Amino acid sequence: MGRLVLVLRLLCFFAAIMTGAGIVLRFYFVCFVYFVVLTMADPKILETFPNPALHRDFLIEHTHHEFTSLCPMTGHPDFADITVSYVANKACVELKSLKLYFHAFRNEGIFFEAATNKICDDLGTALKPRKLIIIANWKARGGFSSRITADWSPKKPRKK
Repeated sequence: MGRLVLVLRLLCFFAAIMTGAGIVLRFYFVCFVYFVVLTMADPKILETFPNPALHRDFLIEHTHHEFTSLCPMTGHPDFADITVSYVANKACVELKSLKLYFHAFRNEGIFFEAATNKICDDLGTALKPRKLIIIANWKARGGFSSRITADWSPKKPRKK
């Protein structure tokens, strides 16, 4: 639903520009396209490098203390500490790409649970690790704080 709204907004701004709406709207359009459309969390942002110790299981933990997304109900920012804990198989995640991937959520309206599970699925698909757990500690708002934990495993076909 959120992406549909963004596409409709994009079309409206494009129509305004094409009708000669002025330089301010053109600038706003460019900013909109860059910050909203082009920076959404895309798993293609994630880069990997070969596991330097394939012969050993070792735990890798990365914690990002400045994760931000938007509440899809209110539009207010939500803040979290995201911990990525995994045992690499053939690949490890490159940290700058992980940071950019996390920052791409800043303009995305997404619930805590959906954000945590999307991160888990995207990293699981990119890394195909032996084990992966994502722990998201969401900051208190309205008297609540939340901890969402997602455990990744390869997709298995369901029996009918």
